[in-house]
Amino acid sequence: LFPYTTLFRSIEKLPIQKHYLIPTLCVYLEHFYQMNTINRSLYDTIKSDLNTLTKFLHNLPRKLPFELNKLDHTVRFLEFDRIYAIKFLEYLQTNKDTRNGEKISGITIKNIFSSLGNLTNKIIRKRADLQRSFYSNPFTEHLIKRPPSKRHVTYTLQQLKALEQKIVENDEKQLLFFVEFLFLTGMRPVEAMRLKIAHLENLEEGLYLPGDITKNGQDRTVPVNEYLLDFLEKMELHQYEKAHYLFSPNGGVGSEPAGKNYFTLKFFKIRAQLEDFTPLHTLYSLRHTFALEYMKQAKNDNKYEARTISLMEILGHAKFETTQKYLRSFGREFTKSSAVKGINHWK
Repeated sequence: LFPYTTLFRSIEKLPIQKHYLIPTLCVYLEHFYQMNTINRSLYDTIKSDLNTLTKFLHNLPRKLPFELNKLDHTVRFLEFDRIYAIKFLEYLQTNKDTRNGEKISGITIKNIFSSLGNLTNKIIRKRADLQRSFYSNPFTEHLIKRPPSKRHVTYTLQQLKALEQKIVENDEKQLLFFVEFLFLTGMRPVEAMRLKIAHLENLEEGLYLPGDITKNGQDRTVPVNEYLLDFLEKMELHQYEKAHYLFSPNGGVGSEPAGKNYFTLKFFKIRAQLEDFTPLHTLYSLRHTFALEYMKQAKNDNKYEARTISLMEILGHAKFETTQKYLRSFGREFTKSSAVKGINHWK
């Protein structure tokens, strides 16, 4: 109801003892984002995690000493201690992911605590009254076991064809374009959903991704092949405003970006109709398929390392070792010849 700056200034002047947890975290998140100390990727992640935390608070037993009927009448910032954090951890471990109905993974839980812990640390450093107290970050120093890393799954040509056919049968044209786009660029789904028309200029030199839409906040350029270039030209993107998003919830280009789970939920619906698809087959698997096919073009060992470095830059990995680990998970698939040479082979 108030301008952002007014809301932040009012909460800054309020004694920390009077702060409520969720409003405080939300206002400071907006502040850090506006001040460019948190990039867009981390901002979206923390925003989603705050929604999860809010659901937990509203599912707590009524016997606890605070009201639950309004967001700003939940637990206060200083009241949310490690006991509450442990209850939150148990809540995550015993509930299912609303996107796919499966148990929330250990790595997801670890990431939620990590992002909320980082935000709380930033608040502690900014608030002098917290620095002088004995307050400690309730989201840190929890022993959360990470499950063994899942093997990266890639799609075969037959699976890509089956996926396309099922998407067409369900009349999900926008999802098909999104799937093709991920396969051809190797972009993370969340990065593709942040693309604006302004980012799609001068594609002959590649698709330039500024740090404010990438996961790690680093600029990078993604190669654009002739098929995708021709497809985008036929869309006549020049007719849209540069601030509009390529993937919008209105089914095409629009002023609002698609939500975090917009395409994921659509994809899960399609995947459930395909017999040989498993929970490991995700939208992210299209990025894995891109990486595998890209590396198969390295004809000999002399070109392999240079090709790996190039792939590292395209995928946006910060370390060479990360890309090497990424590729090792493909195992024997590297011994096979490339079967997928472009999206036009699906037709």
